Amino acid sequence: MKIYAVFLIILLIILQFKFWFEEGGYFYNLGLEEELAAIREENEQLKVRNQELARQIILIKEDMQAVEALARRNLGMIKEGEQFMFIIKDDQEKESPSETTGLPDNHE
Repeated sequence: MKIYAVFLIILLIILQFKFWFEEGGYFYNLGLEEELAAIREENEQLKVRNQELARQIILIKEDMQAVEALARRNLGMIKEGEQFMFIIKDDQEKESPSETTGLPDNHE
């Protein structure tokens, strides 16, 4: 009878260990819930970003002035006959033009 009691206690300890600590156990699932919450938060941020990009795509497809504004801001587009003036403020004198405009150094 003692052997059965010892066997049952050992079995109980093994099962409790698996329940609390192994993969699929209590603590493992707590970690998965935290990861799931972080992934859901990231997905919400990406949904907002995707909605903004979709809005920009629609705007670009429908409005040529929006395309021109994006080209001027992001690509440094200058129309024929226009002059480009780059003004350096005192606090930006040590920065290179590419750091202040966002344009690559080889852009002229």
